[in-house]
Amino acid sequence: YKFNIENYYYNGHNNRCMVQMKSHKYWSIGALVSMIGTCYTGYKDMKSAHKYFAFSSLICMAMAIYSGHKMISGKSRKKKETAAEEAAE
Repeated sequence: YKFNIENYYYNGHNNRCMVQMKSHKYWSIGALVSMIGTCYTGYKDMKSAHKYFAFSSLICMAMAIYSGHKMISGKSRKKKETAAEEAAE
């Protein structure tokens, strides 16, 4: 099974999950770009720019972890709720 974003959206998942997935993707890309900038500025010995790239990399990594956790924990919570509703019926 190949993951396809269109199939994910049209198979009944809500819009909130799509927004979380997109935010996670963009925070991850931002972390990657800022890490590359950190390595480059460290190699070129640009201390002031290196400091800003390192700090932005730290923020992007933290936000990518947080958005990924929100995305995953939301799915497991819904599974538990549906299982509890089915058990109640």
